[in-house]
Amino acid sequence: MSARQRPGPSDHALRNYYDESLHAATVANRSKHCQVERRNTRLEAWNATVSGRDIRARQRGNDQGVKPLLEPPPDPVPKPVRMTALVLALYASAVHLALADSRYKDAAYVGALFVVTAMGLAIGASIAASGRRWGRPMAWAGWCVGVVCAVAMFVGFFLARTVGLPDYHRTDWPVFQLFALGAEAAYVVLFTRAAARLREPEPATR
Repeated sequence: MSARQRPGPSDHALRNYYDESLHAATVANRSKHCQVERRNTRLEAWNATVSGRDIRARQRGNDQGVKPLLEPPPDPVPKPVRMTALVLALYASAVHLALADSRYKDAAYVGALFVVTAMGLAIGASIAASGRRWGRPMAWAGWCVGVVCAVAMFVGFFLARTVGLPDYHRTDWPVFQLFALGAEAAYVVLFTRAAARLREPEPATR
């Protein structure tokens, strides 16, 4: 029989061949996909382990490695003194700001002084209350600004009701302003205590 007459593979055999090849390729792809998934799982587990080690190392560093060599010196003025002075200053400032508009209508410069002294007292007391955060010179400045404003408020109240001020004279004695006077006087007393502590020399560091 010649080569031209030699029978070729049947359609059924070809179909079986293609089906087996497709099945083998599918199995190979699935096996490769499973290997990739297993590798990704191992990488995720490894990353989680490394992350956990890093977190524990940072925690140990925060607990042990970042402690200061020297403890910071304590605030020269005790915190209760600073906080009490701040509350008193804020009350007196709030009273003067609430009255500033009516006093401006009586005499413009008096209303302006009410605003200036109220803001100066509040800002100075806030700086003084921060303690050593801004340094001792800033604490001194805050206390001094606050006490100057408190004394100005105190003296101005009595001058306006006794000898009077230019174009401004009052005869009333409101209770809430009397409380503000008490707050201003108490602030001056606390200033004297704070000044005594601020004059003390700073502890020497070794």
